[in-house]
Amino acid sequence: MRYLLCYDIPVSKRRQRVARLLEDAGHRVQWSVFECDLDPRGKDLLLGALAERMDPTEDRLYLYPLCRLCQSGIERFGTEESPGVDENCWIL
Repeated sequence: MRYLLCYDIPVSKRRQRVARLLEDAGHRVQWSVFECDLDPRGKDLLLGALAERMDPTEDRLYLYPLCRLCQSGIERFGTEESPGVDENCWIL
């Protein structure tokens, strides 16, 4: 299943640790937005690793599942492509 992960982390050190982990797990489409293809076990492992790196009193993470129908309706606007992003799937 493809997921869209978005985070808001005010502390740079934690934000960098989370970003590095997500860069290994998926594709960055914005500074704090990633797309990740995860099976159920991979999702659980990623969420566990993220929980170890985040402070639940200050940080926020959102995980949105993207079904195939949702993915087919994604449109991209703008001129620059994000490196490493599947050109057939874009986030608005």
